[in-house]
Amino acid sequence: MKTFILGLLLCTSAVIYAQDTTDYQMPPRFQNCQDTEIKQLDYCFNQEVYKLIYSEFKLPDSIDKNYTGQMAIIFEVTKDGNFKTIYIDANSKDLKEEAKRVFEAFPTIQPATYNGNPTFKQYSFNLYFPLNQKNTPQALPSITEAKMDSNNDLNQIEQLTNLQQKAKQEFDSVKKATTKYTNKAYTSQINIPFSHENYFRFDQDINRIGTNSHTASKPYRYEDVSNYYDFSAENLKLQKNLNHG
Repeated sequence: MKTFILGLLLCTSAVIYAQDTTDYQMPPRFQNCQDTEIKQLDYCFNQEVYKLIYSEFKLPDSIDKNYTGQMAIIFEVTKDGNFKTIYIDANSKDLKEEAKRVFEAFPTIQPATYNGNPTFKQYSFNLYFPLNQKNTPQALPSITEAKMDSNNDLNQIEQLTNLQQKAKQEFDSVKKATTKYTNKAYTSQINIPFSHENYFRFDQDINRIGTNSHTASKPYRYEDVSNYYDFSAENLKLQKNLNHG
């Protein structure tokens, strides 16, 4: 009986291991990476990207040939397998334009997949100058899934950079604090401007017998008139509808 239970546990462990290594999500693949093992696909992708950058990037004439610095780049491999720059941060407009040109020259590759369906995937990295093997980061951090790997440092695959983290937190805080605009003046204790244009709209209703309103006490407040006339709703009717679709 003990032997049977031990064998069952071993079988269960084997199934769990198999599930952990399924290929339900795959990174983008260059032609040169088609025969690469799944665990090495990210590494192969990184190497191909840097190979293309280093072969295509031409330092603009406006930049000193001994220039040292870095450039932050966020790019996307679309679900069609095309490369698209999302954000480029550099000290020179010419450097930005050159980086954009290089990525536009990238070939179309096999896109990333999730559960067998094509999907986009975004990456971010710093490009260091001068461009040489010594300044090549070990990996391209992907900002699509942002998984952390404790075995690497700042160049981890699937990691958000500190700058992106701060930007995302700031965006989330602004989005969370944003509320739909409502003109509360029309239900407030602000006096309604004393003019015929305003008062003729509700005079008839508010002067009816039984309203228990003090018609001699003017100007009225918006909150006093809100039961007889909806300023907000009437003003919405005057707005022009720009949706022509």
